[in-house]
Amino acid sequence: MAKRDKNTKLSSSPSSRKHTRIPPPSADSQYPLWAFRGFDNDGDWCWSTVCGPDAASFLQRLRDYEGMTWAQIKRASHCHFVEPSEIIRRAQKRLVALGKQETNSLFSMSVAGKPRIWGILREHVMFALWWDPNHEIWPSQKKHT
Repeated sequence: MAKRDKNTKLSSSPSSRKHTRIPPPSADSQYPLWAFRGFDNDGDWCWSTVCGPDAASFLQRLRDYEGMTWAQIKRASHCHFVEPSEIIRRAQKRLVALGKQETNSLFSMSVAGKPRIWGILREHVMFALWWDPNHEIWPSQKKHT
């Protein structure tokens, strides 16, 4: 057996080293990413209807949102979660047809005035689902005074 030199330090074992565990950042502190792989392009709110000024407005709005964290977007006017049971029946049926009936909540984002982008938010990624140019999927409830 080889003799160890007295001047050689023993390296500490990995289990004895102190590790600072950094928690992953919360989704709210992150900037959005957009995913379009699951978008609906056959239903009433299909993306193929986005054209002309709507397309330019839609892309500009997504670009603007990219400069905000999800916390800021969620605080923005007309951006919010909606329970699938609260959307119109036709949209609920479309969720079933798309195999997304197990979705717990949808996220609605304002583009400009009436138009909305609908999607499923997972962590900091918005999986775009619908283009709702007439605000039909979840019509606003007028306040009665």
